[in-house]
Amino acid sequence: MFSLVMKDYYIDRSVLVGMLVLPVLGMGFIMEFTYFLLIGSIIISLFYSDSKTKIEVFNRSLPITSLAIVKGRYLFILLLAIFLLVFQWVIALIFDFTLNMSSPYHYQLEDLIIILSVFLVMTAVLVPLFYLFKSLYLALTIQFFSLFIFSSTVFSVVFQGRESIHFDNQTILLTPFIQDIIPFQPVPIIAVAAVVSYYLSIQLSSRLVERRLR
Repeated sequence: MFSLVMKDYYIDRSVLVGMLVLPVLGMGFIMEFTYFLLIGSIIISLFYSDSKTKIEVFNRSLPITSLAIVKGRYLFILLLAIFLLVFQWVIALIFDFTLNMSSPYHYQLEDLIIILSVFLVMTAVLVPLFYLFKSLYLALTIQFFSLFIFSSTVFSVVFQGRESIHFDNQTILLTPFIQDIIPFQPVPIIAVAAVVSYYLSIQLSSRLVERRLR
């Protein structure tokens, strides 16, 4: 499993290292937007590399199951999501306490759990599309429209009743959105939903990979 995770790291390490500057540049804007843009771009780069190199042909020759292949990819995404979220949080602290610059929003523990959980649910829904469709661009198109609908829903819920909308590095969206749609115990509910959906997504993706490798 570790070797599969490292495979994804070596495939995408240049993109990953190069894009670590984005959280720094994004300190002046909505931190959640920067986070999702960064990690989404890295994931797309991973699947683009798979499509370009025809990695499925190589996978057929390996003495491993399709479930192991998919688990490796999902584990890499999970570790990447956690790392980037913590990295962004640390950068925000540095801006505030060391550089004495315009203070960005500091994620609270509740924010960290909700942002990571929402990302995992989105990943659980959208990543299987890469395995379902042979066309990378078709999968990306469906994902784009799905994310557009989701973003529009978040904005309409968070900013309902407001006459004007202002975005800066103090803006936080997902926490009030989840608290509004899940008024009772939102953090544990979204966390459990994230774990369950991520597990089910792994099972679904492994079946899709197995079908494509036949």
